[in-house]
Amino acid sequence: DLHATMLSAFHERGVRQPVLVGFSGGALHALGLGLRRASGARGIVALSGCAERSASEREELRAFARHLRAGAQLQDLMPGRMLSPAWVERPDAVAEVKGWLAAAPAEVLAAELEASASMPNLLPLLRELQVPLLARVGALDVIHRPALSQAMAKAASRGAAQVVPGVGHALLLEDAEGTAAAIEVFLSELP
Repeated sequence: DLHATMLSAFHERGVRQPVLVGFSGGALHALGLGLRRASGARGIVALSGCAERSASEREELRAFARHLRAGAQLQDLMPGRMLSPAWVERPDAVAEVKGWLAAAPAEVLAAELEASASMPNLLPLLRELQVPLLARVGALDVIHRPALSQAMAKAASRGAAQVVPGVGHALLLEDAEGTAAAIEVFLSELP
């Protein structure tokens, strides 16, 4: 159980009352951890994330994992999925997101995609969330549409959604300063 392993690592390192931040599939992990009272989380930030996946989205993740394991070169798919149309025109941004698939071995990425595809839908559980949730997403995100972040925020009793105009899935690349500032404000408002 990945979340149990992460909780154990927190406790071993003396991490108490963390603010859990996750980007994309990592947002699902942050939510899963935050729903466990043992995490002691003070807040959760979900960036370009989701709390549930449809059957077709789950199959898409599994197919991507199979292609990675088979050695397929999928870098050219990344810009159109990760970036807004304006940022697809920027060679530096295109190179950046293409490089993301090389950041970890293909087997590690495939295992993470499969784990994400197998996670339960957390949206119905968010009403039990005892901590503030910030769900921030780009208005042009084609992977995790803004409606998914808005649904998370609505489901959580202390949730807030922020939709960033003109930005795609790569929120941390296209809106780095704005996202950092939003997280700083969120942190400053935590009890």
